Amino acid sequence: MPYELFIGLRYLKARRRHRAFSLNTIVSIMGVTLGVGALIATLGIMTGFTDEIRNKILGTNAHIVVTDHTGQPIEHYAPLLETVLKTPHVTAATPFLFTQVLLSHDRQSQGVVLRGVDPATAGRVTDLDKNLIGGSLADLAPGGDGTLPGILLGRELANRLGAFLDAEVTAISPTSTIGPLGIVPKLRKFRVTGIFDSGMYEYDSSLAYIPLVEAQKLLDFGGAVNGIEVKVDDIFAA
Repeated sequence: MPYELFIGLRYLKARRRHRAFSLNTIVSIMGVTLGVGALIATLGIMTGFTDEIRNKILGTNAHIVVTDHTGQPIEHYAPLLETVLKTPHVTAATPFLFTQVLLSHDRQSQGVVLRGVDPATAGRVTDLDKNLIGGSLADLAPGGDGTLPGILLGRELANRLGAFLDAEVTAISPTSTIGPLGIVPKLRKFRVTGIFDSGMYEYDSSLAYIPLVEAQKLLDFGGAVNGIEVKVDDIFAA
């Protein structure tokens, strides 16, 4: 028989007068087995936890964010978007715009990060459409013909405001206009067309999405954006 098996059987099947050696060996093997099993279980749990957290974070955030190195808005971003899409390993890209606003509904107010996204391409970069528990990304349409533009709220944010599907919310922008009575904050009404649940409390309680064109109007950005979100085929090679 193989040498290793011979040594193992030699100590496991010790003679009767050396029975203590056999018992000690069995106890040692059981201890090593339990230790290795506990280590494997711990590593499995931690790996699963890491994957779950990473998937939730990347479900809301892009793999890569392209911005101007000076922090200024990017005007005429279409050529840059085309260049990004032609880059090897890039699977999708979408423009975005963000700002901080105060959302209010029925005497409830909450400061949030308002993101302007392109409904046609945002779902290709993030899991926003998959995280929706009410409404759809296609309903996030600009206002027109007297209708209010759509807005998507996080589940926790919707609960705090008491604003659910078809409710009207008011966004108070940090930008302001000068009127006859002085500086007047810019207000904009939106209709809740969807509610998302990313599984991350920080996102669900402080994020809201509106159409990109409406965000540009709210901030007087014209046709500019803050940057471009990019999705790649391998996050570890981003």
